[in-house]
Amino acid sequence: MQQFVPIAGTQTLTDSRTEILNNDRTIMSCSSGTAFPTTNMEVGMLCFRTDLNQVFELKNLTPTWVLIADLNKTYTNKEFVDAQIATRVPFSEIVTVPTANKILRLDANGNLPASITGNAVTATTATTALAVAWSGITGKPMTFIPPIATTTTIGGIIAGSGLSINSSGILSADIPATPSRGYRMFLYSGTFTVPEGVEEVWLSMCGGGGGGKQGHYVNEGDSHSGGGGGGAHAILAQNTAVTPGEVITITVGAGGNAGSAGGTSSFGPYVSCAGGGGATGTSDSGNAGGPGGSPGTIGELFGSVGTGGGCIFGQGSGKPTVNAGGFGAGGAGGGSGGAAGSKGSQGFVLIQW
Repeated sequence: MQQFVPIAGTQTLTDSRTEILNNDRTIMSCSSGTAFPTTNMEVGMLCFRTDLNQVFELKNLTPTWVLIADLNKTYTNKEFVDAQIATRVPFSEIVTVPTANKILRLDANGNLPASITGNAVTATTATTALAVAWSGITGKPMTFIPPIATTTTIGGIIAGSGLSINSSGILSADIPATPSRGYRMFLYSGTFTVPEGVEEVWLSMCGGGGGGKQGHYVNEGDSHSGGGGGGAHAILAQNTAVTPGEVITITVGAGGNAGSAGGTSSFGPYVSCAGGGGATGTSDSGNAGGPGGSPGTIGELFGSVGTGGGCIFGQGSGKPTVNAGGFGAGGAGGGSGGAAGSKGSQGFVLIQW
């Protein structure tokens, strides 16, 4: 163990070289060995007892040596805190910190036995929201719960905008899916399910065309050709509000047989298009064209047959042997010899979104 060695006043610097170096080593290494030093002691000096594997600090010149580190054991964090600062802050002390910092001691459960009070910072931005002060903490974990926006903004986030910020300050957004675009054509009755995100559709549709009237024959003096069937009601690209996921019944009107009205086409309870009327009339005046779309022409006595009425999606038939073309058109009337009229063309429903 190094010891301080006094240097006589009569010695020269050269003669004292060995003692000076020894004293320098003592200052740098403090003290170590199998016993405490007994001379040249200074309060606060350290001594490492190599026989005990422990470090001591000199508290006074009595001398009193205090154990400050035992290298024979492994400290937990709590044990180290208990051993080193137990005498600095009494366990039951109520800590008031006006301007200075102070060390606090953890209790047996690892909690902080302190009551911290104060005014919370008013949060108007995300930056100040993350720095909000806590009030009434007593042995509790410090968990940050961000304020919830109502009608004001926090850090530029507007209530109801779909944006949110979590306790880590990470911004997230609830972005709705973009509605798909498409169409569906119905030539037969069925059902339509509104796609997710779709709240409006555009409809084009028509009913079935009316059938042409059969020709009338009694004798050579009483013979009339039949009137043409009427064209159906029709719409083009009419917008209609719907609900995503809604199941809607689709009805497609059939074309009318000879002398019969065409069927009605419909899009659930929202929109419908009536079919063209079947040709009617008397044997004396000929058969009038049916209503809807445009009327068929009247058959003539010993003359031409009535032509079926048309609509925007089809042209009426002019011959009793040819059914109406396209969609929603009326059939032609029958000949004056008593021939049957032609059939009207069917309707359709086109849905676009």
